[in-house]
Amino acid sequence: EVVHYDPVTISIVATTRCTLSCDMCPTHSRLASDDYKHAQKNIKDMGLAMFKEMIDRFRKATTVHIICSGEPLLNKDFFEMVEYAAKKRMTVKTFSNGTTIGQNIDKLLASKLDGITISLNGQDAGEFKRMTGMPEETYLKIYDDTRRLIEERNRTGSKLKVKLSFIIDRHNYRSIPGMVGAGLALGADHIFLCNFLHSPYGGLHAHERVLMTEEETLRELKAI
Repeated sequence: EVVHYDPVTISIVATTRCTLSCDMCPTHSRLASDDYKHAQKNIKDMGLAMFKEMIDRFRKATTVHIICSGEPLLNKDFFEMVEYAAKKRMTVKTFSNGTTIGQNIDKLLASKLDGITISLNGQDAGEFKRMTGMPEETYLKIYDDTRRLIEERNRTGSKLKVKLSFIIDRHNYRSIPGMVGAGLALGADHIFLCNFLHSPYGGLHAHERVLMTEEETLRELKAI
């Protein structure tokens, strides 16, 4: 079926660069084999001129997500992109792995960004390391920077909404209350739980990690 209206939401990939190489990432994982067809290819960051061209092309869109197969805030034009889209009366949101938050708190709160989703990926440092393969110290920094962002947001009266993202797999879904608790402790506005995205290498296959629709699992999730 072909719809007869323009998109109301668009997502624009601003960079492929990332500060992490998480095990479960489909593009940057250190576990990916050389012949993996979805392996990340290094390309230039999107420039401001192209971003403006895309925003102008979809004039009826009301929301733009500045996303990445990496970390959006690495793009030097990120905040100018936010400003341009906001001037077009669009809602502007982005996603971050949290490693660039600390040095950008003031810029984030001063910008016209409506929302940011931070991939916390663990209710504690141990779960973060299990899921990502990244050091526990990385989690502690992300957690602390997120806390500082929310505290400063509250202090200044900024309207920026902060959402925390967690990946759910066969090993951690019983910890969902802990994830919600972590979000409440930080003062986040929303919690986003997404199913594990499988990859074709050891330990990350669908049957090993992805939540299926077994009756017992569904009963537990309903109870949670």
